[in-house]
Amino acid sequence: NKNPAAAATVPITFSLEPQCEPTEIKVVPLAAWQANPNALPVWHLVADSDSVPIKFFVYGQPVQGLKPEVPGEHAEPLQPDVTYRLFITAGFAKGQHDFEVKAAD
Repeated sequence: NKNPAAAATVPITFSLEPQCEPTEIKVVPLAAWQANPNALPVWHLVADSDSVPIKFFVYGQPVQGLKPEVPGEHAEPLQPDVTYRLFITAGFAKGQHDFEVKAAD
């Protein structure tokens, strides 16, 4: 059972320095977010209990202590050459990072 999000692209790993306890992870296409800050995310996880300190996570994969914002929803496949924005919240700390994926060879 392959992760559908990894089918068309190389897996995307995000590293956190220092490690943190995320309470929300959200990924949205940047252009859609710029047009509408309420644009639907392609992946959205929220804390389901106490967060667990993590140092890295992989797009579309389960993250300990987090669950899909919409129960049963899975990450959408990332499209090559589209810029996405990652939003991460850990308590009062917030961060964001823009990224693009390349098609797998």
